[in-house]
Amino acid sequence: MRVLWTLSAEQHRADMIDFIAEDNPLAAVRMDELFAAAVERLANHPLLGRSGQVPGTRELTPHDNYRVIYEVQADTVWIFGFGSYRPAQAAWAAVTAEGRNHSPAAVSGVRTCAR
Repeated sequence: MRVLWTLSAEQHRADMIDFIAEDNPLAAVRMDELFAAAVERLANHPLLGRSGQVPGTRELTPHDNYRVIYEVQADTVWIFGFGSYRPAQAAWAAVTAEGRNHSPAAVSGVRTCAR
């Protein structure tokens, strides 16, 4: 199964890593690697996460404070963004219509640890 990221998901990831890096750059690198590994697992196990808060989505928790929000459609896992279980970063929890845009202009290829 292929894994595709929306542009907003890539931006969410970059924003979270930048936020963490302000206080602890090494923790930011480790968190980015953790996100990458979790998303890579979805290629072989797309139903690994639980049903999401937004109907039709799923959520995988690679860390106690964060979740990957995604949707499975046919042979594709769409990564929409990252959510936070911490109220201070609740803005990342929203999956907007833009975040669920599957048009080629809103999608990039599979990502690993690099942003």
